[in-house]
Amino acid sequence: MDIDAFWRGSLKLRHLRLLIALDDHRHVSRVAAVLHLTQPAVSKALAEIEDGVGLKLFERTPRGITPTSYGECLISYARRVDIDLARARDGLKSLALGTSGSVSIGTLPAAASVLLPRALAMFKQQFPDASAVVREGSFESLLPELRTRGIHLIVGTLMPSRSYSDLDEKALGTKPLTLVARNGHPLARRRQLKWADLHDREWVMPTIGSPLRRPLEEVFLSNDVPLPRYCLETTSTQLVRTYVSMTDAIAFMPSDAAQYFGGAGLLRALPLQLHGLVKPTGVIWSRDHPLDPVTQRFVACLEAVNAQSAGPDGERGE
Repeated sequence: MDIDAFWRGSLKLRHLRLLIALDDHRHVSRVAAVLHLTQPAVSKALAEIEDGVGLKLFERTPRGITPTSYGECLISYARRVDIDLARARDGLKSLALGTSGSVSIGTLPAAASVLLPRALAMFKQQFPDASAVVREGSFESLLPELRTRGIHLIVGTLMPSRSYSDLDEKALGTKPLTLVARNGHPLARRRQLKWADLHDREWVMPTIGSPLRRPLEEVFLSNDVPLPRYCLETTSTQLVRTYVSMTDAIAFMPSDAAQYFGGAGLLRALPLQLHGLVKPTGVIWSRDHPLDPVTQRFVACLEAVNAQSAGPDGERGE
């Protein structure tokens, strides 16, 4: 069959959802049960698609089925169509109910500690009928969802240089980094610290490849301090807060997060000047999917929160 003719006249939404289900479950009998069909009906529908595109989409094995490279390609687009249709459905529901729509946010761990909760609170106060979905992860794990519109934007630390031509970004500002330790830490009793005091300490550092790791390593080297030998690596602000409060480890943290957790009595900022060491924060979205009005309103809330948290030196953002 001519693939163009099949695409124009015979390919149905049920075919795409069948492919997604086959990829999710990898077994015809399970797909039949989920879709309330018979196994022969599932096999027949799959054969229709494969005949229509003229390509083998799944390999059959005694243990089930596995998508071929052609199948993986078509399934990825089927998932995008399914997501867009779900959003269209939600948009119609919102219009019918008189609500303001929804925004799906991907957040890098550091942004989830202070900046994002404050922005979400402002957003919900201004648009009480709007809904928000937040997914936390690394940039690499969130990027596929951003490209397929599973999320509208990513909030977090901007990379020093970005090589993704399909992405746009908007800087929200910067916030100085602060050195923190638990209350009662030996270094917390000092009125002043020097970099030489940080030899042979236990550290919590960002993971290798994360935006802040390289700048921090350069600061160690420029101050003649060996890179930490005793080191827990993580990008989770929650883990940093908990681990540092329970141990003698020290860590870097954005100044507003350090102030927030310090006010709760969990951590204490150490008296060491970190000149020029800042964390740039912003939002990232796909150029193929411009921000809709609801998402633009949420970005405005992020900007307002940053403006409210501006320090005396004019630096902003988490």
